Amino acid sequence: MISKKVFGGYVGATLVVAITVILVSCGKNTPEKAESVPVPDGKSLATGTFEGRNDHVVTGNVEIVEAEGKFYLQLGDDFSLDGAPDPRVGLGKDGYRKETSAGALKGKTGASSYELPDGINPHDYNEVFIWCEKFGVPLGVAKLNLSP
Repeated sequence: MISKKVFGGYVGATLVVAITVILVSCGKNTPEKAESVPVPDGKSLATGTFEGRNDHVVTGNVEIVEAEGKFYLQLGDDFSLDGAPDPRVGLGKDGYRKETSAGALKGKTGASSYELPDGINPHDYNEVFIWCEKFGVPLGVAKLNLSP
C-alpha cells in the first residue's frame, strides 16, 4: 500500500501529532482585532475602565447593557490587551467568579460584545474581568460604576 510506505511508521505518527498540536494551539490564539457583533439597543446598567493586573496592560472601557431580557458585556472601541493565553471575559464580586464567564475574548483590541450566561444578574457583581484561564490569574479588571 502506498499510504503505508509514505505515511507509515514513526514518520506518519510524528506528522499526525505535529499537525494536531498546531491545530489545537492555533485554536486558542486570540485574534488581534475583534469582529464585534452589536448589542441590541438597551439600557446601560454600569460602566467601568480597565486596569492591568499581573504585569499585563489592559485598557479601555466596558459597559453592561440590558436588552431584550438579556445582559451583555460590551467592550469599547478603545479596549486593548497586550496578550495572554486563553483570555476570558466575566464578572466578579471582589474577585473573579468563574460561573460568570461570558466566553473567550474575541480580540486583543477593539469593541466586542458578550452575552452573560442565563441566571447571572450583573447587579450582584462589582467588577468585569479579563481572566487568564490557563494560569488562573486576572489580566485586567474594571470596577463597575452603576448607571443612574
